[in-house]
Amino acid sequence: GPQDRDSTIFGHKSFLVIADHFARHGIAVLRYDERGIGKSTGNFAEATTEDLAADVEDLLEWLKQDERIDSNRLHLIGHSEGGIVAPMVAARRDDLASIILLAGPTVTGAKIVLNQTRRIAAAAGADEAVLDAQEKMMKRVIETLDSGKLDVDFVETVIEQAKAAMPEEKRSQFNLNDAAKARIVALDSPWFRFFLQHDPAPALRDVKCHVLMINAAEDLQVDPALNLPIAEKISANRTNGHFEVLLLPGLNHLFQECEDGSPAKYAQIEQTFSPLVLKKMVDWITNLGDGG
Repeated sequence: GPQDRDSTIFGHKSFLVIADHFARHGIAVLRYDERGIGKSTGNFAEATTEDLAADVEDLLEWLKQDERIDSNRLHLIGHSEGGIVAPMVAARRDDLASIILLAGPTVTGAKIVLNQTRRIAAAAGADEAVLDAQEKMMKRVIETLDSGKLDVDFVETVIEQAKAAMPEEKRSQFNLNDAAKARIVALDSPWFRFFLQHDPAPALRDVKCHVLMINAAEDLQVDPALNLPIAEKISANRTNGHFEVLLLPGLNHLFQECEDGSPAKYAQIEQTFSPLVLKKMVDWITNLGDGG
């Protein structure tokens, strides 16, 4: 979804925390409001991830004109969808020192959506019958977005079809309210259609600069078990530069220290961003700058 320059979510401002920490270690930071958000113009609803990547390239060109910036030491950091954007940008440029991917996907959005929907519902206590019905519904939604449009009537039909496949005694557990149905219909957007089909792996293979990929073991949104094997294979086949893949225990998708990765608990956790991840990023940038 659209993010401001602080990446404000559930009362946390993780990009603000990262920028402050970097600045305290002598690393200049450029943050920005995504198009149509905060002080940025444009229409986010009509943009795709490819459009957001083009915005990043414009920002890089602008940043390189600033005399305070060493244009030979530019690092691009992306979280979640930003972990898709950064390789897209880096694959077609030769002026980046490195990219840092925080919870960056390596599989299509369709696989991400099906995986995270099931894992989040399971963490919330849904039983197998509900999980199977939910997955059946989401598969139909994804298939329809490949060739058609969503509307409330279609969503209601798909829900009823999914419920019909459930044991009768379980069907009452799969009653979606009007707000939930509206959220499903809202998936019919240029951004979501692009996201479902886009495979991030080819761009990641084409990246020539150094790569640091950090994933969180308790992440329910970008599952390490689904995404890291592809990253590790790409890393093993690299012939130039560093490509480091880290899986850190006890952290959720927002890189908060947690007992489990449930998104329902993001707002309840006092910590905004793991100090360990902050240190690893600063060490990475510093060491590369020193020729390490």
